[in-house]
Amino acid sequence: EQEPAPKSKQKKKKSKKAKSTPQSKPFHGVELDIVDGVNITRLSFMVFRIIKSSEILSMVDYPCSGNLAWMPDLLAQLDFHIPGFQFHCIDESEKKLKLARKAYKNFDSVEFDVAKVADGNLPTVDLVFCWGAMHQWSIQDSWSFIKMHSASQSKYLLVENNPKVSNMHALRGSEGDHPTGVNLRKPPFLFKPANKTVGGISEDEENPRVLLFYDSA
Repeated sequence: EQEPAPKSKQKKKKSKKAKSTPQSKPFHGVELDIVDGVNITRLSFMVFRIIKSSEILSMVDYPCSGNLAWMPDLLAQLDFHIPGFQFHCIDESEKKLKLARKAYKNFDSVEFDVAKVADGNLPTVDLVFCWGAMHQWSIQDSWSFIKMHSASQSKYLLVENNPKVSNMHALRGSEGDHPTGVNLRKPPFLFKPANKTVGGISEDEENPRVLLFYDSA
């Protein structure tokens, strides 16, 4: 199922700090401008919408330090709309978690933990969310993350994907100017079509980034 992209694009402006206080008006995404070519408002709204529609009560954000500009504001909304929502902020080092602890200082229920992508473990939750890392990880690290998710026996996976990347340059170990990212639908991953695909998130038309939502059950 492909989520249509919005007809109008946001103008690229200087980023502004979002507010963490939930408002009584309907939530349409964290109000941030385009950040590193990513439409944060649409990204955060679609994560919120998927969590609500799938009745998700717990999630892991891994690695969480990459989403500190907007995830605390989204979590404030989730806490407001879903009483008892459980959130795990997990990253590869305590140094990165130090920044995360500061960003989530106003939340009492956030769980923090260290898990290295090569040999770490994730808790069993409803949803494992990964955005901003696989765009930079190697094929090996991405494969390790997928194994971590599978071992956690979590029900859902919501992960970034680069649909125009073939993965072949990385598999062959070739150097040079190649598009970054990983395509989970190509070898060696060969993921089946996602339950939901969300586009319209990134500005890069030559190497777009999308969200893939999978029911692991």
